[in-house]
Amino acid sequence: MRQFFIEGNEYSMMRLLSFLSVCAAIIISGFAVFLIFRKADITYIREAILLSGTLLGFGFGGKAAQKFGEKSIGRGDS
Repeated sequence: MRQFFIEGNEYSMMRLLSFLSVCAAIIISGFAVFLIFRKADITYIREAILLSGTLLGFGFGGKAAQKFGEKSIGRGDS
């Protein structure tokens, strides 16, 4: 975990946070499916789906921003 805080290395906090955001969205999506099968109130299901979509958007958006940022400064693989 320490390598994420060292300056000038190949690890990135943005990469770690994007991964955690996508993992949290997948867990919340599973919870939304559980709520659907339990026939819960639609407001709880709607909130879980909106939160999941927001986290997925931030996760993949952050990953794309990082990829293009690394590419523009010459650190990307492709």
